[in-house]
Amino acid sequence: LDDALGITTRSNEAYAKGLGFKQSTLGAPWEHTFDTSSQVINFAATTANVIGEYRNQLPGADTATRLGSLGAASNFNSFIFTDFISATSSVEGRLAAGGNFNIIYYGIGNKLPASPLSDVVLVGGSATFPNGKVYNGNLLAGGSVAGVSTSVRTSLAPGARVQGNTSLPINFSGERAYLEELSRNLGQATVNGKTTFQYGGYSLKGDCVNPVQLFSLSANELATATSLSITCIPSNATVVFNISGTSAKMQSIGLQALAPMRQKILFNFPQAARLELKWVGIE
Repeated sequence: LDDALGITTRSNEAYAKGLGFKQSTLGAPWEHTFDTSSQVINFAATTANVIGEYRNQLPGADTATRLGSLGAASNFNSFIFTDFISATSSVEGRLAAGGNFNIIYYGIGNKLPASPLSDVVLVGGSATFPNGKVYNGNLLAGGSVAGVSTSVRTSLAPGARVQGNTSLPINFSGERAYLEELSRNLGQATVNGKTTFQYGGYSLKGDCVNPVQLFSLSANELATATSLSITCIPSNATVVFNISGTSAKMQSIGLQALAPMRQKILFNFPQAARLELKWVGIE
């Protein structure tokens, strides 16, 4: 996404100076104080709210890896700003929740590499996890972990740990502000794909050329859609679906057509206050 849109990211954690970056195709809202002659911006601790290369410097973070357009969320399959409450499901990669964490009969991290161990679950508040499993790594929480059962703890991989009342390598409020701004600006980007909705199915056609293919979908239509087809997407293109509406739902929709490009797809809900996923698999 970052290469296709011509941006990296911005964050208040990045205080480095003299970072070079490209002008964004998203236009003025993303350019801020971008110097078109030097293509360099100086970051300072009090004004680090522009686009540039972002390396997370918080304690415990991987400071060697540049984060892309989605910031810290790039490292997680599921990144929740506030509380996370769920039952009887799974997240195959890493999960982060900024508030309290309360799940049961859940598996997290089963598709992660067994070595080296990583921080698989990060919780800003307290963690309650009576039954389930964390694979291939740790569960860390800023609050109490008294609600994590013995069975969950003893099922951890050798060397993995559950630790509460600890500092986390994520500033959830800062990441939320950044991602919501990204979502708004993506929602205003120019659409270049054609969308047809008929008989409960979407038929989408790209422009066959651009490295970023943008489509506009209605949340009302998406809630009733059962199928989706897509054509004329260039190889290695990034596909962005901007879904308009304050309440959105995806239920029983076949997304097999997206499988070949699943690593380069973004569903963007810039207006939604509620999103319901039911009987649908998002890869």
